[in-house]
Amino acid sequence: MEGILKKLQPTNASRKWLWAGVGGIAIAMVISRGRRLLFFTADKEGSNNNNNNNNNNVTTQTAQLEGDLKDKFVKKIEKKTRKDPEKMQKRNELAEEISRSNAKQIKKQTKTEQKMGVEKKSIDESSKVVEEDTIYEQKERENGITPEEDTIIPGVFQKNLPTYTEEEISKHTTLDSVWVIYKNGVYDVTEWAELHPGGPEKLLLAAGASIEPFWGFYQQHQDPEVYAILESYRIGNYNPLSTLDPTTSPHSTPTPLSSLNPLDPYKHEPNFERSPLLVVHSAKPFNAEPQPHLLTTSYITPNATHYIRNHLPVPNIDPNHYSITLTFDPPLPPSSSPPLRPITLENLRRNFPKHKITAVISCAGNRRSELSKISSIAGTPWKVCAISNSMWGGALLTDVLNPALPNPLPKNYRHVQFIGHDTSPEGEIYAASIPIEKLDPKEQVLLAYEMNGVDLPKDHGYPVRIVVPGTVGARSVKWVKEIVISENESKSRWQRKDYKSFNSSTDANTANWDGAEAIQEMNINSAITEVEKDNKNKGEDQILNERKVRGWAWSGGGRRVGRVDVSGDGGKTWREMEMEREEGEGKGVGEGGKVWSWVLWKGKVEVQEKEEGKEKGEIVVRAVDSSYNSQPEKGEHVWNIKGVMNNSWHRVEVQEKEEGKEKGEIVVRAVDSSYNSQPEKGEHVWNIKGVMNN
Repeated sequence: MEGILKKLQPTNASRKWLWAGVGGIAIAMVISRGRRLLFFTADKEGSNNNNNNNNNNVTTQTAQLEGDLKDKFVKKIEKKTRKDPEKMQKRNELAEEISRSNAKQIKKQTKTEQKMGVEKKSIDESSKVVEEDTIYEQKERENGITPEEDTIIPGVFQKNLPTYTEEEISKHTTLDSVWVIYKNGVYDVTEWAELHPGGPEKLLLAAGASIEPFWGFYQQHQDPEVYAILESYRIGNYNPLSTLDPTTSPHSTPTPLSSLNPLDPYKHEPNFERSPLLVVHSAKPFNAEPQPHLLTTSYITPNATHYIRNHLPVPNIDPNHYSITLTFDPPLPPSSSPPLRPITLENLRRNFPKHKITAVISCAGNRRSELSKISSIAGTPWKVCAISNSMWGGALLTDVLNPALPNPLPKNYRHVQFIGHDTSPEGEIYAASIPIEKLDPKEQVLLAYEMNGVDLPKDHGYPVRIVVPGTVGARSVKWVKEIVISENESKSRWQRKDYKSFNSSTDANTANWDGAEAIQEMNINSAITEVEKDNKNKGEDQILNERKVRGWAWSGGGRRVGRVDVSGDGGKTWREMEMEREEGEGKGVGEGGKVWSWVLWKGKVEVQEKEEGKEKGEIVVRAVDSSYNSQPEKGEHVWNIKGVMNNSWHRVEVQEKEEGKEKGEIVVRAVDSSYNSQPEKGEHVWNIKGVMNN
């Protein structure tokens, strides 16, 4: 918290004082350690006037923090670690006890002031700060807690608070009552809604649910000052599967584990962890993608907005009993290979070097919805966001396998199969495979246990998944339990049938499934994610009908995106876009110069005006990679029965009505019990008296 502090008015009911940091990045509440900072501006004349007016309350106003107190406060609020968790637990317990007492006293005092008109003591003629030393600090000292150790960590379970169920919390979703969850904490942020820097509508997105997905996306919340605000609204604990005695939690009815339907194959879905920022295409299995404008907000895709592609129910895996087995098919002679021991999560973390790579994972069906407009296609109707770019951490597959592989490896072993824990109700297990050449260290195939610096989320393969950079996402098997060095490809349908492509004249009856190549490395692709709505407020350097655009581009196989072109006249003329790329170790460039991450691009394009007085046209984008592979013009050229690998030019229509009119209109009509309906146009009912217009 630097620079000038902006004042926000407190409410009489709470006496909470809020301070907004410069730039609106964080809002800090002066609640440190139970202290109340009271700010008065009073003068003798004002006090006398109040005395002469039936003892009306003295006007209180906020004042600038004096230098020494401001510095002291900032140092305290910005500390980010606890030195003694045990002492801080005591502090939390004391805080709850005393905050209740203080709240009652403040409420009582406020009512008394309003009723009796108690005169406050004036404080000189200039603005000053009076710091009250409360009983809170005395008790802190008695318990060995010093001010320097006072750092707020939100969401810690507090045993002296009631526990609420998900059902109870989900009822508080309006501006009259807004509750949210953060880790193990429940917070009533109703009062804060109107003060939220992004507006109350942003806060309502998380109402009745967890704010963690939003905080994961909007990183400015990861700040001690914001934690301070949050903890001031703490009302209880959250435990989705509480087994506590109901008498210890009077506000909730605990849900025993036994109440889960043991026959439901989707009983372990992490529903409450899933971000509301995602557009859900199917719930079972869960498949979702972010909205386009969110996808290209950040070069690294936050976990909350990474697309989710599940083929089967999410398995429930105990990391303490998790291991990966390694086998050969056909088996090796015992003399040619050392004993094959299971690989535990602890083995991966402790015994193998950790590698970090930034890599795109993309579904082969990305942009399927465009092909479905040409001719109907079964499958998830992905738009342009079944693609994400994340920082993956883990052990190189080659490092893990090398100690178990004979040298040289017999040439009949041509594939590496991965088998997951995810299983269908009928017993079908997800599996896929990659060519043995992918064991080259330059390919950087990972046994990943981290995603963007944290443990893998459950939807993304916790505790361990395969990440095959530059390759279709279907080969990056999640929840991996077995690795097979084999003569053959995986026999699963996701290898032998689902992820294959054919020409547009082939149907399901004529497709040669065995003869078609399984999709491995992805093709060059790009998409538009944002188009400036209008340019009414354009600067002097922006011409009529010129729009700002942005999007993503990526090529598989480690090929670098060389150029992104955008056209506003159907491809007659093109403008080259500015590209954002992040390069260096662990940042999307592998050994041998292979590039695993995408580029985000942006620029301006002039949209062709096709009709006089109107703007109507489309913006298209194409990309070219380092091998000069380019995107085909039309979706008809790449249409196939599976709706995969669509890399035709991406098109976004731009259409506006005449200047001065809105971009669209909302109309209403009604039908009565006799099915009388309203006519469409005013011209249909016009009359010289101007009556009965319906």
